[in-house]
Amino acid sequence: MPTGGLSRHLEAFTQQDFWVTHYNWTEMSARDLLSYITPPEPAADTDVVLWYKGSIHHHPRDEDGEIVNGYWHGVALVMWTGFMFKPHDLFDRTPFYP
Repeated sequence: MPTGGLSRHLEAFTQQDFWVTHYNWTEMSARDLLSYITPPEPAADTDVVLWYKGSIHHHPRDEDGEIVNGYWHGVALVMWTGFMFKPHDLFDRTPFYP
């Protein structure tokens, strides 16, 4: 499966970039996403929550830390992370000139 530049880990919720669940104020943990969508339910005509998994961007440097006895000791400074909702090809042509 292509990752599109986003990280994938062993946890099931990291295998997709977006998840859609029914709104439930008690469902707040990403690690439990699979239980929130099982069994699958239609998302039409209901309040939904869009879950997004973003990756951080890190340029490793020698000053960041070191491996001691097989474990990493140090920091990992984040350069950027985020997302943007931006429509693309929403209309067949511009709505300003009919």
